[in-house]
Amino acid sequence: MKRVLLGVLFTALGLMITGCGDSSSSNAKSVTAFSFENPAAQGTISETSHTIAVTVPFGTEVTTLVPTIIQTGTIIAPASGVAQDFTNPVVYTITAADASTQDYTVTVTVAPSTAKAITAFSFANYNAVGTISETSHTIAVTVPFGTNITTLVPTIIHTGASIRPATGVAQDFTDTVIYTVTAANASTQDYTVTVTVAPSTAKAITAFSFANYNAVGIISETSHTIPVTVPFGTVVTALVPTINHTGTIIAPASGVARDFTNPVVYTVTAADASTQNYTVTVTVAPSSSKKITTFNFAAPAAEGTILEASHTIDVTLPSGKVVTALVPTIVHTGTSIAPASGVAQDFTNPVVYTVTAADASAQNYTVTVTVAPWEACGDALMYAGESYPTVQIGTQCWIARNLDVGTATPSASGQGTSCAAIKKFCYEDSGSNCETYGGMYTWTQAMCGAQTEKSQGICPPGWHIPSDPEYVTLANALGAGNCYPYPGGDYPGTFCGAPAGDRLKSAGLCQGRTPCGDSGFDGLLGGGFYPSGDNVVFYSVGVQASFWTSSLNGNNVEAWRRGLDVNYSGVDGSYFWTPITNGRSVRCVKDP
Repeated sequence: MKRVLLGVLFTALGLMITGCGDSSSSNAKSVTAFSFENPAAQGTISETSHTIAVTVPFGTEVTTLVPTIIQTGTIIAPASGVAQDFTNPVVYTITAADASTQDYTVTVTVAPSTAKAITAFSFANYNAVGTISETSHTIAVTVPFGTNITTLVPTIIHTGASIRPATGVAQDFTDTVIYTVTAANASTQDYTVTVTVAPSTAKAITAFSFANYNAVGIISETSHTIPVTVPFGTVVTALVPTINHTGTIIAPASGVARDFTNPVVYTVTAADASTQNYTVTVTVAPSSSKKITTFNFAAPAAEGTILEASHTIDVTLPSGKVVTALVPTIVHTGTSIAPASGVAQDFTNPVVYTVTAADASAQNYTVTVTVAPWEACGDALMYAGESYPTVQIGTQCWIARNLDVGTATPSASGQGTSCAAIKKFCYEDSGSNCETYGGMYTWTQAMCGAQTEKSQGICPPGWHIPSDPEYVTLANALGAGNCYPYPGGDYPGTFCGAPAGDRLKSAGLCQGRTPCGDSGFDGLLGGGFYPSGDNVVFYSVGVQASFWTSSLNGNNVEAWRRGLDVNYSGVDGSYFWTPITNGRSVRCVKDP
């Protein structure tokens, strides 16, 4: 504004001087100065071309610039100090005192930008953004661990007209790379870009095992836990793990013994110093042991032979032993066995025992019980599921118990002649009497329909129903030797061979007489029966014993028998023939 006022004063003064000194009019009409105060810019005046060039700073808004003009002449239009739009050249006209004019063309140029800064630098594929320092004109970028920095493609935002190397062009950042930004005014600025690969964040246990026990841990990355099961019996107080891991270190270290009685925490440290804990829990597997180590019977005494290859147990019992209710004593590993030790079992057929281990696995053992075959007199004989003692008396071997074979049948139903379906009566149809005295049989059932003396009948193979002479031989071996076989036989009503009868009885059945029951024959006084209509009449149990012989009377309806009586010490030979439909006990003698 001061410049405008001064310009006006100087113009007025010039006119006054001219008017006073020279009556003729001046033709002066030139622009001597042209400028902008805001922004500060001085025009360059060419009197040759009558042009004025003004350069204003970059970014100047040229639509309302206010010029300050100094000129000769009387007036200038547009006037000094009046805002003009200099988007296009503006013509200023000066009028001299003599009314002549001169045009000046003013052209305003906006200076080009000096900006040449990198404002953003990144690697989009790796989500890595550079840190720009305008003080040092450096850019530091950290890319993730494992990045291949030989062909990184940067995305660059910058001021200025251009940048070299260009944005979006792959570069090798193994070493620093210099980027040069060129401003619109052609000035430049270098930026040094340094790319650093971040240290690894990896800190995982990838494998955990105990080599000595072939035990491998199961790694859960979700919970960062590692359960390991070691074999039954493993001592966990000094286990040595083999550990594979990412990261730089792990503590405790791999290969170092630890006490795993309680969970152990392992800490993996990554290259970037971050850490991750893993909790290792060691469990000792339950035992898989499931063996039967001993198997025996106390009564009768017998030890099983255990074959682990086939998981079988063979037990041989002495001849004549009953296998239907044997009580085994079993020693085994594992938690349980079924059937249990000490529980009676029927070993007629093989029995399977199942041993269950602590880990719930199971093993079957098949137990087969075999009764040794009868070999010598005095050994028990197994026959039809029953054990029969045997005894040597003189030259003969006898079964020392009344036979109890066949199916108990009500006495009213009668008996047959078949050895395939033997029927027996029990005294007074009571099963307990069969258990005590054995079965009672008609002669035809005892002989299984045969009529030949010394037939096997219902006796075991290798044995037979004794003939009357064989009973006489038995009596004479134990007594006075005055018993005789049929057909003459003993006199009716007599007992021969005393004291053979008492010696053949069971002990205690001789009413105090001696000797008594010392032969081993063990004769019980089981009585007998005879038919009566559709029924039978049982008689004399506890008083008499009556045994069939295989000797048939000539009339084919009677057979000989021998007996014992509680009141007599001899062998009963009276009425020794009896109808074959009557019922007697049966003893067997070994074939010669």
